Amino acid sequence: MTDTILAKYAHPKGYRINIGSGYYIQEGYIGLDNGIGFNTQLPENGRMPDMMIDLCNEKWPFPDESCFEVYSSHSFEHFSNTEYILQEAHRILKPNHIFKIIVPYANSAEGMYPGHDVFYTEKWFNNNLNVNKLYDIVLTRYDPTEEYKALPTSVRNIFPFELARQFLFNACNQMEIHLRKKVIESTICRCCIGLVRLFYLNWCCSSVTDVLKVLISINVAWERRCAKVLFMHDVWQRDLVLDRPLHVVFPPLPHQIASSAVYTVSK
Repeated sequence: MTDTILAKYAHPKGYRINIGSGYYIQEGYIGLDNGIGFNTQLPENGRMPDMMIDLCNEKWPFPDESCFEVYSSHSFEHFSNTEYILQEAHRILKPNHIFKIIVPYANSAEGMYPGHDVFYTEKWFNNNLNVNKLYDIVLTRYDPTEEYKALPTSVRNIFPFELARQFLFNACNQMEIHLRKKVIESTICRCCIGLVRLFYLNWCCSSVTDVLKVLISINVAWERRCAKVLFMHDVWQRDLVLDRPLHVVFPPLPHQIASSAVYTVSK
């Protein structure tokens, strides 16, 4: 059954899956659900999920790095084991691809609706250790409630949406957040890279003094040089200013060190 479904939705880039899809599955996505919320949905509004699975405890039936998008709309707040959801999504996503999550905003009538196990604002995603370990947050978007949009313009001028969202109840209806999968280096990989760098320094420098000169030169080049990086993504484009190491490049030979620099980036 699983092989048939995977063959049906095969795509050159991989698979797109809709977790907690219920009967409302995005076109072109493989729908996964555990059936818990079916009593609140109308079957005629969509198709049945392609796979019935305990998303919070069972291994998802996809190979590692086989999906180019994982999508969850108004289901994440029903999951009892969100840490497992984050880990499985990370496992099946291809590097630098997106886990899209839409949740009702906690500080709203929709967010406080009975049946939700967890109540989310952006703070949970920003502070969660597992999120920060596995993903980069590349987009956060908020949608106002119909009640807020119906307020007179004079009131909305006094309480603009960004302010109302944070301090007033029922101003923001839902939040969409995009998590981009990080590529996590293993401890062995980091050790190997460190040994290669140490070997390189030992090869191009004949003494401890030369090693110190190389390291000092790199630091000086870092402080004196700057660069403007344009990072482009399908959901996020912005100019970045440099102030902390993004990656480290092997230093050139000592006589070339003046032309080297370590570029750094931050928001």
